[in-house]
Amino acid sequence: MDSLINYDPFDILHALVGDSLHFVKFSSKAFSETERRWDTTEREAYAVVWALENNDLYLRGKRVLVYSDHKALTHLDTATSPKLVRWAARIGASFVPGLTNGASNDGLHHGS
Repeated sequence: MDSLINYDPFDILHALVGDSLHFVKFSSKAFSETERRWDTTEREAYAVVWALENNDLYLRGKRVLVYSDHKALTHLDTATSPKLVRWAARIGASFVPGLTNGASNDGLHHGS
């Protein structure tokens, strides 16, 4: 069960219906050997790209909020790494500061 130890990407898809949050789907994948050598920001950014593409059927045309506690993702729009620049363009997200409660709840808005 090394998935979480190695920070493999996973997503939990919820839908807001009225005032209630409903569980829709849980997905995960294992990083390849090459992906495991990426730095933390690359793995975190890839996890967002992967989750959005993995859930495209559910998310297309919807407003999406991705929660992350990885502060470096808030600077994707100024990334200089070609890989991160490509992924930032694919995500098409804007950073929204989260609520402060001792832990970061920053979000990336994707979609309309």
